[in-house]
Amino acid sequence: MLGVALALTALTGCDPLVGIRGRIRSPDQRPVPGATAFLISIDRDEVLLRTQALPDGAYNLGLIGSGAWAVLIWKPGYVSHFHHFKGVVQHDVTLVPCTTPKGQLSRECAAPFP
Repeated sequence: MLGVALALTALTGCDPLVGIRGRIRSPDQRPVPGATAFLISIDRDEVLLRTQALPDGAYNLGLIGSGAWAVLIWKPGYVSHFHHFKGVVQHDVTLVPCTTPKGQLSRECAAPFP
């Protein structure tokens, strides 16, 4: 299906397709279900899509048009992960647990959006 979409894009002269998917795991390679993946438009400076990782850690933010994009992956208790990308990519992520002592604030471990 992806091959057909890419071929149609090339034939019709439409904007190139962009999408990102992957798996979110902990350092010991266990899935991190429930982590949130945010698709961010750098050009618009806004979140356009978000999804939750499945029980196996998989996430998929689908196909979108051209532009400057990033994915932010976050779950309470873990350090946030931010990645710029172009095109259709597979991006597997290792989320590292926060090591901040209880009662102290850490910018890396704070919620990404109010």
